[in-house]
Amino acid sequence: MFLAGLPWACLLTSAAIAGPAIGVGVGAGVQSDFMDRGVVTTHLQPGPTLSVPVRVALTPSVMLRTGVRLGFAQGIDMLTWGTAVDGLSVRVEDDGTHKAFGLSALAEVGLDVAAPVRGPVAPYAALDLRGGWAGMYHALAGNSRVLLDPAQNNLGSPSNVDPYTASGTLGGGVGLGVRADVGANKTSTGRAPLSIEAEVGWSGAWWGAAEVRKAPPELDARREAFAWDGLTAGVAVVGWFGR
Repeated sequence: MFLAGLPWACLLTSAAIAGPAIGVGVGAGVQSDFMDRGVVTTHLQPGPTLSVPVRVALTPSVMLRTGVRLGFAQGIDMLTWGTAVDGLSVRVEDDGTHKAFGLSALAEVGLDVAAPVRGPVAPYAALDLRGGWAGMYHALAGNSRVLLDPAQNNLGSPSNVDPYTASGTLGGGVGLGVRADVGANKTSTGRAPLSIEAEVGWSGAWWGAAEVRKAPPELDARREAFAWDGLTAGVAVVGWFGR
């Protein structure tokens, strides 16, 4: 009797413990960077972002947020390198005439909590932690052209990638947004087949000092550390599925 009833018990248990609704989408936005006002001055202009958000509805009001975010910006960073002056080893700063292009690919995880309101539109507050890869590419000019090593750079080719940096980065963000459900047919968990998220917030990341690659090794060139922090804004469309 026990063995005969076991399959039915498992079926009833599976039905009672339904999985959460899962949403996967695509988003686009813009990010800015406040100028660092410390000893090292780095400033990146506002740039675009692309994201692949993944959402898991833990409760009607609480959402697990994961996904991948790509970012781009251009501006000025601080490059330094070593040289000898009167027999002493000193570090030289670039004169700020080169251009820098920042790229980042970050995985994120966090939560957002929606206000308990009725209807298809609900405001929410979000918190994310982010980590991943960050690269800074350069179009060298002025005194920083000393970093163009002829042995590693094809100086006669317009497709040559000037010395660059690549490193890890950690950061996070907070935001306020509005999520609107679209469509009348809902999943068994109560989510509409589509939702639209519009969000503004603040994000920050620490880009530690990194070796400048393709520069003459004897110069010990590096891109100095800086904090990327600024405002973000974006819109995402999320499609929902699952039980």
